[in-house]
Amino acid sequence: MLQEEGNQKLKEERSKNLELTGLFNYKNFNFEATVYKMKYDKYLYLTHSGAQMRNRLPLKYWTQTDAEITGFEIDLKQKFELNQYGNLLISAFADLVKNKNLNPNKTSLANDGNYLPNMPTNRYGLNLEWNKNDWSARLSNIYYDQAQYLGKNVSKEIPLPSYNLLDLQIQKHFKLQNANFDVFLNGSNLLNEDARPQNSPLKYIAPLPGRGVQLGISMKI
Repeated sequence: MLQEEGNQKLKEERSKNLELTGLFNYKNFNFEATVYKMKYDKYLYLTHSGAQMRNRLPLKYWTQTDAEITGFEIDLKQKFELNQYGNLLISAFADLVKNKNLNPNKTSLANDGNYLPNMPTNRYGLNLEWNKNDWSARLSNIYYDQAQYLGKNVSKEIPLPSYNLLDLQIQKHFKLQNANFDVFLNGSNLLNEDARPQNSPLKYIAPLPGRGVQLGISMKI
């Protein structure tokens, strides 16, 4: 959906990274937190020219700028042993990423803004995983927040609505002689949300697939 032009004169991209991670484990509880900062010299990215070609496609070309990417990730896990009822694992996570253009020129500032466009948004997730003998099940929900740090595609990016992706998987394992079988039932986007990722190039044209169900068998010999 665009006309893309390269540039063989672009310089080598370099980065200086700092990452700090903290871990805490106690019995069946696990906690992990990470913060990071990555400073790029000559960060490579695709910028909007502001022009439309004769084929009616927007012209974008590869260019460079100095950029800084910062963010954090948090993960929590708690395992419960339910004896005759199997094992249950509850986990949750959150992450945030922020990308800033450090030295924008007039063209970059006008066409891309202070924040580089098409960046992912904040995410918050909750997962339940259960297993007993040959049975297993997983229920997961990820909440994608509305974008806070918006770039530009000549015009300012439009913050798309937040959405939830709820998925379910149920599986039964069988063993017959020398073959192993797994019968599974998968459900994706069970809430049938209109999910449009902020970092998708097709976000204004097409959402992610709606509610879907799969029933199948996998075999290993």
